[in-house]
Amino acid sequence: MFLQLWAVQACTVSTVMGQGLALRGPDGSMEKAVRHMARQSRATYAMFGLGIMLIKASTLIFIVNSFSFFVSLPAGLLCAIIAFRSYTSEQALLLLLEL
Repeated sequence: MFLQLWAVQACTVSTVMGQGLALRGPDGSMEKAVRHMARQSRATYAMFGLGIMLIKASTLIFIVNSFSFFVSLPAGLLCAIIAFRSYTSEQALLLLLEL
């Protein structure tokens, strides 16, 4: 949850401060603001993705700890399959975007 809140805060600060620097800063501030916002965007996306993966892992751990073996095994397998498929589809989308 902390990583998700960090991602929201970083997006907000980068958007507000980056545009302000680009519009009101001295000469050359536009390039500096664009570079900073691109760097911040990559870092924020990485932290957001890590946060999503940790939420999926905590869901699996909760299922295994909360239910009996006969309930947690199928539910845990189903959650693991869904998490893996979402991860691979996200990686395929990123590869397409890079082309």
